[in-house]
Amino acid sequence: MAHWGEVIQGPVLVRDVPQIGLVTLPDPTRWVTATAMRKSHGSRTSCNQPWKTKALKAAQLTIERYAPGTSVDLDLRSTIPEGVGAGSSTADCAATIRAVEKLLGVPAAASAEALDLVFATEGPCDPLLLLDDRATLLWGSRCGRLFRRYDAPLPEFQQRESGQNQQHHG
Repeated sequence: MAHWGEVIQGPVLVRDVPQIGLVTLPDPTRWVTATAMRKSHGSRTSCNQPWKTKALKAAQLTIERYAPGTSVDLDLRSTIPEGVGAGSSTADCAATIRAVEKLLGVPAAASAEALDLVFATEGPCDPLLLLDDRATLLWGSRCGRLFRRYDAPLPEFQQRESGQNQQHHG
């Protein structure tokens, strides 16, 4: 999943400590898929899109955590435009981590660990692993932590692109 940017971003108090918080508007129409295949022993981890260095780093950190010495070949496919603030690198990292975890047999329920790996890869990042259309999240991008989950979706937004209306639900 990608995002349309932040509808709220700025200082918030978390346990009486000022933090930078944001509420991100999800874009479920754009996505990244990743496939990880085990390589022969001694080979280096690689990616079909070698310029995606953050995805490679995410794979390496995931391997170091769960199966040191393993090498994988990553295949990334994305519909998210790069370099426009839609979360493409975070989505690459999240999809890569999930693909490597799946290959290594790591339970999918370890979402907190996946978030830690995304943050270790990128530093300040988007909450793409947590976004859905049923809740609104107050996210600490600079610490990689969920501050608060509101069990209500964002209101409907519309984007106008090339003369077409596209409706999006938060």
